[in-house]
Amino acid sequence: MTSIAAGAIELWLLDRDAAAATLGEIEGAKPRLAHDEIGRAGAMTDPQQAIAWRAGRTALRLLLERRCDLDLMRQPFGADPSGRPRIPMPSPIDFSLSDSGAFL
Repeated sequence: MTSIAAGAIELWLLDRDAAAATLGEIEGAKPRLAHDEIGRAGAMTDPQQAIAWRAGRTALRLLLERRCDLDLMRQPFGADPSGRPRIPMPSPIDFSLSDSGAFL
């Protein structure tokens, strides 16, 4: 793991549409999503929206695992009062996931 300097800001961009199939394979081979995330995606009426949502959450979990040396397998995220996801354990990082069409 590369250490993250205090106060550092990192910005990552993912072409979710281009990566969705690969992220689906990664999630299928070694599930990371928590049961609440699987349920939320399963409740979506548009299958493409569900695939995109799952891909975004899988990518977020992969990034946090690799960048911060965390084990988040199947652990549900918490949420702050505004609804932003939070890691369910003490962590020195804050993160946000934004959606802009095909990009995260």
